[in-house]
Amino acid sequence: DLDLLPELFPDKWDKENKRWILKGENDKPPTILDGANVLKKLISVSTDKRMGVIILSVEFKENPELACKIAETALKETNGILNEKAFTLAKRYRMYVGKQLAVAREKLLEIERIYEEFIKGRIKKVPLIFGKDAFEYGKLKGELIAREKKLEILSQNREISPEDIGKLKEEIKNLRKKLQGLQGRLNYVSLPEYQLNLQKLQSQMSIAQGLFETFVKEYEMAKAQEMKEQISFQVIDPPYIPHGLYKPRKKLIVAVALVSGLFLGTFVAFFKEWLDNVKKRYREGKNNA
Repeated sequence: DLDLLPELFPDKWDKENKRWILKGENDKPPTILDGANVLKKLISVSTDKRMGVIILSVEFKENPELACKIAETALKETNGILNEKAFTLAKRYRMYVGKQLAVAREKLLEIERIYEEFIKGRIKKVPLIFGKDAFEYGKLKGELIAREKKLEILSQNREISPEDIGKLKEEIKNLRKKLQGLQGRLNYVSLPEYQLNLQKLQSQMSIAQGLFETFVKEYEMAKAQEMKEQISFQVIDPPYIPHGLYKPRKKLIVAVALVSGLFLGTFVAFFKEWLDNVKKRYREGKNNA
């Protein structure tokens, strides 16, 4: 993105003609891999466990402005990678349930509109007839749809254990059995035409309400699961170019040199005194002998 190779290898780059300087037949221009190896030496990363932050710094004394751009690009790419990694199974499932929830909401609103029109006498007949267990049927149908989609998503992930897949399949099997049992109790009702159509509307509204309630519950659970897997990334202190000299720290070097000189001088003085005492005792012992 930043076209760093000419900046990282300035001795091999001809700025005027904008081409690489090749001195022989075997001489080749730097590759991306060569540039990556040089770039690693410019970038340093450290972790402050006490504060819970990661510190990224780029040192490029030939071009401080470019160093700042490198840091900004590194943060941008890191954020992009984390966002891509965050697109987990939980997020995919939450997106699917969200779409189904929107469809269930539209159907519920449509049935409520039809119900209002029917009460006012503008609609005479209503299609589809369900019996007294319509609300429970709608809830179970919504759960079945959600579980089947969840199974489809989890089946694509090799990290999910076979036990979890088997458990989900068993839940789907039980839901289908319950739905079959309810379908056996759903029947036509022998009523006058107005009451018959009213019964149709009420039954369908119960189904729509059951579907909507189920998807609302599933959506909240999917959001909670997604939050558990979400990777948080926030730039606390954006990259900047130091206003003053960053390296070398001359004052620190002078201070360290002064303290080190004092300690070394003291050590040399004591060592010289000890050495003189040793020589003196040696001469005295020799003279006595």
